[in-house]
Amino acid sequence: MWRRSRVWGGRALIAVALVALPAKTIISSYVGGSASYGSIEDEHYFVGGHGRHLEVSETAWYVELWVSRPFWLAVWVPGLAGLFLLTGGQSQPVAPPRPLAPADLVLWHYVAGIGICFAGAWLGWVIGRVPWTILLGGWLGLYAACALVIWLQWRHARHAILAEPAPAPGNAGGK
Repeated sequence: MWRRSRVWGGRALIAVALVALPAKTIISSYVGGSASYGSIEDEHYFVGGHGRHLEVSETAWYVELWVSRPFWLAVWVPGLAGLFLLTGGQSQPVAPPRPLAPADLVLWHYVAGIGICFAGAWLGWVIGRVPWTILLGGWLGLYAACALVIWLQWRHARHAILAEPAPAPGNAGGK
């Protein structure tokens, strides 16, 4: 029971880190600048960026400030804690995977991943035609592309290992 909750807790923490990673760029693009470069003047809140200031609501200013300032806390701490929960304290050692020869790495997996990433950014442009939707689509496309490439490479490696002939029963040492 504890092992299963540890694995699910680790996955949840990694998901939090993956959501927090693009949040800084998407929120600052949506608001129109960064609160770190902005100011507060007579209860008017301004975000800044690229030499210009834009007035926003108090809530938008504080949300942008909250997301941009502790960025390392929102990404690194849950991400590393999730990795520790997933990999730390395993009951049995895991054998390292057999390294694949360069010929086994299929180029079209990566080309498909790059295409999905660009398709996500294009879809963001078609839907919203504002910078934050392009960023959101690009990040979602990047995540989908990484998942696809990892799955395809895992599947390809598994089929390559299953296709290898097994050693003869009496010839384990190869001599």
